[in-house]
Parts: sequence; C-alpha cells; structure tokens
Amino acid sequence: MSDIITLPILLSLVFFTSFTIYLFMGIYIYFLNRHSAKNILFVLVCLALCVWTFSFSIANSALDYETALLWKRVSAFGWAMMFALLVHFVLLLTENEGILRKKWVYLLLYLPALVNIGIFSLFSNLVPGIYNMANTSLGWNYVLSNSFGNWHLVIYCIGFSIGCIGLIVNWGKRTTDQKNKKVAYGLTISIVITVLIGTITDVVSSLLLSTPMPQLAPIIIIIPIAAMAYSIKHYDLMKPVLKSQSSVEGVILNEVSKLKLYNSLSILYILVALFSFVYAYFIRGNSLGLVALYSSGFFFCVVTIQFFYRLKIDIDQKDIILFLLFSLSIPYIILSFIEYASITVWAVPIIFLLTTIPFNNRRLIMMLIVAIVLTLSWIWIAAPVLAVQVSAGDHLGRFFIITIIILMCLNINRMFISRLKENEDKTMLQKLISEISADFVTVNQSNLDNKISNMLQLSGTYYQLDRACLLLFSKDQKTINHINVWCNDGINPYPRNLGAINIDTFPWWMNQILNRTEVHIPNIDILPLEASEEKKLMIQTQVQSLLSIPVRTNNAVVGFLDFEAIKNTKTWRDDHRQILEVLVNILADALTKVAAEKEINHMAFYDALTGLPNRLLFRDRLEEAIHFARRTNTLIGVFFIDLDSFKAVNDSFSHEAGDELLKQVAGRLSGCVRKHDTVARFGGDEFLIMLTNITRAEDISKIAEKVIKSFEQPIFIKETELSVTASAGIAIFPIDGEESGELIKNADIAMYSSKAQGKNKYTLFSPAMKDDVLKINKLINSLYGAQERNELVLYYQPQVSIATKLITGIEALIRWEHPDSGMILPETFIPLAEKTGLINSIGEWVLMTACRQNKAWQELGIPPIRMAVNLSMQQFHNPNLISIVSSALSESGLKPEYLELEITESVLVKEPDRIADTLNELKKLGLTIAIDDFGNEYSSLSRLKMLPIDRLKMDMQFIQGISTNYKDDAIAKIIIQLGRSLDLKVIAEGVETEQQLDYLTNQMCDEVQGYYYYKPMPAAEIEAILLKQIAFGQSSSP
Repeated sequence: MSDIITLPILLSLVFFTSFTIYLFMGIYIYFLNRHSAKNILFVLVCLALCVWTFSFSIANSALDYETALLWKRVSAFGWAMMFALLVHFVLLLTENEGILRKKWVYLLLYLPALVNIGIFSLFSNLVPGIYNMANTSLGWNYVLSNSFGNWHLVIYCIGFSIGCIGLIVNWGKRTTDQKNKKVAYGLTISIVITVLIGTITDVVSSLLLSTPMPQLAPIIIIIPIAAMAYSIKHYDLMKPVLKSQSSVEGVILNEVSKLKLYNSLSILYILVALFSFVYAYFIRGNSLGLVALYSSGFFFCVVTIQFFYRLKIDIDQKDIILFLLFSLSIPYIILSFIEYASITVWAVPIIFLLTTIPFNNRRLIMMLIVAIVLTLSWIWIAAPVLAVQVSAGDHLGRFFIITIIILMCLNINRMFISRLKENEDKTMLQKLISEISADFVTVNQSNLDNKISNMLQLSGTYYQLDRACLLLFSKDQKTINHINVWCNDGINPYPRNLGAINIDTFPWWMNQILNRTEVHIPNIDILPLEASEEKKLMIQTQVQSLLSIPVRTNNAVVGFLDFEAIKNTKTWRDDHRQILEVLVNILADALTKVAAEKEINHMAFYDALTGLPNRLLFRDRLEEAIHFARRTNTLIGVFFIDLDSFKAVNDSFSHEAGDELLKQVAGRLSGCVRKHDTVARFGGDEFLIMLTNITRAEDISKIAEKVIKSFEQPIFIKETELSVTASAGIAIFPIDGEESGELIKNADIAMYSSKAQGKNKYTLFSPAMKDDVLKINKLINSLYGAQERNELVLYYQPQVSIATKLITGIEALIRWEHPDSGMILPETFIPLAEKTGLINSIGEWVLMTACRQNKAWQELGIPPIRMAVNLSMQQFHNPNLISIVSSALSESGLKPEYLELEITESVLVKEPDRIADTLNELKKLGLTIAIDDFGNEYSSLSRLKMLPIDRLKMDMQFIQGISTNYKDDAIAKIIIQLGRSLDLKVIAEGVETEQQLDYLTNQMCDEVQGYYYYKPMPAAEIEAILLKQIAFGQSSSP
C-alpha cells in the first residue's frame, strides 16, 4: 500500500470526480420531478455517463492490461447507451413527442447502441484491432487505429451529437417562450463546444500524435451537463409544480423538509461511500473487490433510507429506523480503521450528531449517543496506545470530514432559515387576509369597487404579480367583463378593444370556470390544442402565466379572479392557491352582501308590483329636480293620478286582476313621458309623475292631455276588456309650491278637485282649492298615528319671578312636527284632538313626558321647580283622570309639589260642581292647580274662593294692552289685587315688552311668562339655561 498519488491515479481521480458529478446530477434531476418522463430519461443519461466515467477511472490506473481492457469493455455499455438516451431525451425536451409515437424510431435510436455494445464489449475479441491500448505516463490510453470499428465509433458519437444539435436549434426557432429560446441557445453552444473539444482530444490527437492522449470525452461532457444545470436554476427547466409546505406547530421539520433531510442523508451516505472508495482503492491501493464490498455497505444504507421512507408506516417508526441505521453506521465506519486507532474518522460521529438537531425525539438522540460512546470506548480498549503515521490520505480524509460537517451545518441552517421564512410567510399571509377581510367588513354598494381594487393591489403585490383583475359574467352568462383591473408598475392595462368578451370566444377557459374548475397555466406552451384562442389572447396581452379562480355566490359561478405574470412565468404553490381561495370567498361574501343591499334598496325605493319608484324615491328625485330648477329657472310639473273606480275592479274580478291592471297602467303612464321624467306609484291606485326641465306651462298641459287620453284605449286582463279612467291633479314648481311635500300635496288637492268635477280629467292647482274642510280632514288624518310616529314634541317656556328674576316654573307646551306641514301649534290641532277623542291619549302622553323631564332635570342636580301642564275639558270628562295623574307621578318619581295642573276658566264656568270635585281629588295628591286665561270668562268670586286654586294666570289679552289701553291697565291691576286678597299667586302671561314688565312690577305681580324673557324651546335649551343659572350660584324654588 502506498499513499503516493501518481499521474495515472490523478487522472483516474478526475474521471471518478466526473462520475460523482454525473451521479449527483442524476439524483438531483430524479428528486426534482421523478414523475416526469424527461427527468427519468435524463437520469438514465447520467447513469450511462456514470458507467462510462467509473469504468475509465478504474481502467486508467489498472495494474495490468487485462484489468484495463475489462473496464474499457464495461465502459462501452455507458457511452453506447448514453448517446441513444441523449437523443431520446432531446426529442422530449424539444417537444417532438409525435415522432416517438412511431415504434421504428426506437429501433433507429437504440439498435446502433446495441450494436456498439456488441462490438466494443460483448464480442470485442471477435473484432480485430478494436482495442489498441498503451500504458503511458498518464495511464492506459486507447490508440485510435484506422479500422472500421474505430471509425464506426467516431461516426456514431459525432452523428448522434449533431442530431441533438439539430433538434435543439429547430426547437429554439419554433418556441415562442423566451426562456426556452435561451435554453436552446445555451445547450446548442455547450454541445458544439463539447463535440469540437472531444474530437480534438479523442480523435485528432490520437491520429496526429505519436504518444496517445487520454480519452477525455466523458469529462468534457460536463460542459452540456453544466448548461442543463444552469437552465434548471435560471429558466425553471424540468421543474415541477411546487407543493405546499405546511408545518405542525412545535415541529421544525414538515413533511417536505423531512423528505429533503432524508434525501440529504442518502447523499451523505453516497459521499461517504465514494470517498471511502477513493481513499481505499486509489490512495491506499486496497483490493478493488474488498473496497467495493465495503462501499456497498453505505449504498445499502441509502437504499434502506429511501425504502423505509416511502414505506407507508408512521413517521416516528421511520425515524427509529433512521437512527438505528446511524447507530450501526458509526461502528461500521470507525471500527474499520481500528488498526490506526481511528485517528481520523473519530470525528465522524459529529456529522451524525449534527443530523439529529432538527428531530424532536430525545430518546433517539440518546440511542445515537450510546452508540458513539460504546464505539469510542471499544477503540480505547482495543488500541489504548498506538503510534500511527499520518499520511496524505489521512489529511485528505480530514478535509473530507470537515467538508461534510460544513455541508451538514449549511443544510441544517438552510432548514431553520426555511422554517423561519415559512413562519414569516404565514404571518404575512395572515396579515394579508386579516387586512382584506377587515376592509371588507364595511363593504357596501358605494365602496365595493374601491375595496376590490385594494384587494387586487394587496394580493398582487404580495404574490409579486404583474396584473390582477376581477371578471364577472353577465346575467345570461354569455359575456364576461373586466370589472376591476390592477397593474404593477410598468405594466400596461388591457387593450381597450377587449371590452365585453363573448364566452364562446374562449370555450376551453370559460367551460372550466363555469364548471367551478381552477385554471392554472404556468406556461402558455403547455396549453392544449383546444385552447388555441386562449393562447392567442395570452400572447396579445403578453401573459406568460395565469391563474383563474372561480367566484361563486349562492352556489353559482358569477365570475373569476385572474392573476397574471407578464415579465416571467410563475408557478403557484398549493398553499398560496389555497390562500387565494380564501380571498375569493371573502370577495364572494362581499358580492353577496352588496347584491342583498341592492335588493333591499330596490325594495325600499321601488314598488314591488309595478317596478316603478315608490313615494320615497319620487320625493328624493323631486327634491333634486327642485334644486336644479332653481339654478336653471325652469318649471317642474307634479301629477297626482288616481284611478277612477279601481275598487270596483278588485271587487268584480279579483285582487290579481287589480294587480295586473296596476302593472298595465304603470306601463302606459311610463309611455307618456320622456326618459328623464319619473313615474312612481304613490300607493294603492295612486300614481305620481314628475316632469322636469319644462320651460312653458303649456307643455305640462299637453303631457297631461296625453296621460288622460292614454286611458281611452281599453285594458285587457285575461281576455277581459276593461275601460278605466283616471283623475289627475297638477302642481307646478315654483308657482304652486317650492318644496316637494307641498307640490305633492297641492297636486293631490287638485286631483280631488278633478274627482269632484266628474272624474276622467286633469285639473291645475289653484290656491282657491285650499278650503278649510280639506285642510281639517288632512290634519285629522295625519293626527291619527302622530303620537305613534313620534311627531308630537314638548316645548317648555319658563315662568320668571319678578322679584328675583329667577326661573320659578316651566310650562309644558305641545307642538306637532308634521312631516309635510312642519311645526303645528296646539291651537290648530288640539281642537281637532278633542273632536276626535285623541286628546285623552295625547294629554296622558304630555303629562307623563313633562313629569319625566322634570325628574330628569332634578337628577342632573338642577334645583326642583314646578312643571305646569294644561288639562282640557275632554280630560276632565275622563273618569280615570285621577289615576292617570297619580300614575304619572309614581312612574316618573316626581314629587307632587313640583307638578302644577292648569285648567282654563271656561272649564270652571261650564261644569262648576263636577269640576270642583275633580279638583279637590287632584289637590289631595299634593300638586298645585292654576286657572289659565283668567279674566277671559265670567267667574263667580264666591265659587272661586271655594276652589283649591293656587295660582291665577292672567289672560294675555290684558297684558298686551298695558300702556296702550287704560282699561287693560285697570283690569290687570284688579286681577293682581284679587289674587293677593285670595292669597293666590298671579302670573302674567304673554309679557313681551319692558313697559309691560315695569307696570307689572309696580303692581307687585308675582311672576311673568312671555317672550320678553324666554320663548318656548326644546328641553335641551331649557336644560342649558337652568344649568347656567346654577353655575352663577342662583337657585329657584317653586
């Protein structure tokens, strides 16, 4: 044995290095995509190269001629099959699969290879002059002679190489993919260079030089192999679709990462096998058989790892087998060098310990540690003291072990970085989904487009896309439209001529979408023949890769999200596609929500029966039209139309017939007006029409005549002829009103005038139509339900002490906020309430509301003051009045002394006895009583002194005459003196001037109420005044 490395051994090591390169290239291609025919063929090419280079490495430094010749013959299996397999691979690579469907092609490919194997291997002894070898300073070299066999070899190798070049050049011209063009260019150059150099070294040099050169062709072929590796890395050649790599929490290795680790360990064993072979055979010079047997042990480990990993058993069981293999490998490696005390290989356990880092099983790690300790202990026992000589091979072994340790560290580091990136990717994905879903929470009809655009931008930016868009089908699913489009910087949007796309134009694409199938096109070259139109579109829009995901709402496909790569091709990972499915679901929910919102809006603003706008939408449009008419000085015509005798149709036929009648009437009315006018259904058999942008009133009359004439033609319902007429009233803006409600109301009044004049006609509104009866009826109709509609409100007017100028009481005054007529004062609607009997419920509401408000002010810290509430005659007729007042006090929590009930003097005069009894019962509750409008009626002074009265409210007609009418001055003076004589407080109502206040002050009146101090106002304003009074340190008492 010798550690001297001679030139033949050095060249053998070069061949062996080439063998190693081809071996690992084949392994890499196999693991890249073992299901691809191209990948499998390329692996076979690499295996053939391995046979060729391994045989040459053994033959070149063989000890004798027979050994060299044997391995030269073995090499023929490699190079003969390599060229045949290479051409087969190139046919697949260059998309010439059609040629391979012909069986005779395989004969043309592989028959020459089999012939060469027969000539140069199996039957080489029958062909003279095939092998002429000389043992030179570089090893056993082949001497090329001028024989048929040798020239057959040259023609075979060069011919098949030129065939590969031709196929690749033709492919480069045909393909439209720029990446494929670059691949074709790189492979062509590399093969041409290889053929030229190989011809010089293996053919020309052997013919011209006296000393034969080594055959370097198997080494030179590294050039096109390197070109293939470059194309795989930079142009995604022969790469598969990436799969998702979901991890389990608390586990470093996911399924894919563990597979990579197992593959890495297999490669580690292969490296150990190769190095041990090199070290034992080429450097130590051991027997080839023994070395091969020893190295095969490591290949056995490779087979075991791959076999058990693919076996359908639990992953933990796979890990146990792996660690058991580790534990056996350590003594297998270290004890084989026990004669040298394992001076170099003692560090091998470090490699296996590094491998255990990603595993989450301490028991398995302890098993490995035990194996290491026992092995090293055995060496210590077997060779406690041993002097060894460290040779060049030992140094090389150390470098190898350190290199393996470094590679393992880098691999483990890569795994951890990959997991960190995966976690970061998950975090970013969760943030993306969270941001988009949070944004879509507030989606509505007005902001849907903005939110979709934001989603497309966020997802397009995250996935590094060039273009993303939403396409929706038409209702009949015959066309598709680009609704939203997002483009990355430097990317042009779609050409304008795309417009609405008929789905029949792209049947392959649209059929898959409508069948709820995701369309993933990583490269346009893989499109099937039936997708020719789709391919043209992708070329037109410069799309390299495409992913289309159907959008489904209510179990139907309404469109799809389209993600496009333009600058480069893009292959989508499964987990990324799953995330996009989540985004599609978010979008689908948003579309469903907005569709429901549109439907609700349609229901809210359109009549369900006729499809016409309802009164709400009509009013909105009328108000907009009024604003426009004011700016343009134009007129607006508002028609109020009511069908004559519609009830008879319902009664004589059916409600279904009535509904059909209304629908046909709606169609006729719509046909009488212009496109920008509005026809609406007001309710029942009433319709509204709005004519806008009118310059002459005569034009409104012309359209009105057209509307009335439209009813001259009979209406047919289920083959039954009906003659229907209508009455219409017309109000014109701004002549008959400047507000929408006023115009509709006046048109309605005019319509009733048409009815009164015999029906089947139209009438223009005039002020004379506003008679008192109609107004009263309108108010009465509105008054019903006014309380339920919260149209009644309380205003409050303070009562001020003349002496202290402080607020001592507040009177509750009811107001009616009519939706059409605005604020209505009580003197207008209270008599109507009394007439209809609504006064009791209204009065009860006023009483309860006033009590609760007074209590609420007290709870705010406002000093207690009295609250005055008016009672009408109708309320005194209510036998439950006492219990109503008592309930109001108890439910509100207000003390009785802070409630004052006001009755008019007229009530006392009409029913004095019964009223007196009621007043006494009320007085027992603890409240105070005031006579309102005192002096307006005749009151018996004797009766007055018998009533439980606390306060007199002087009628305001006397106050208004102060300083202008001496009689009013005298009456006011008398009332004040009367109140003082009867020990009653006197309030002057309606004080508006300083002269009135001065007179009342001089006459020693107690309190005043009127606009001089305060007008009636809402509760909030009163509250602010009372709080301000507190802030200035003032207080009041009732």
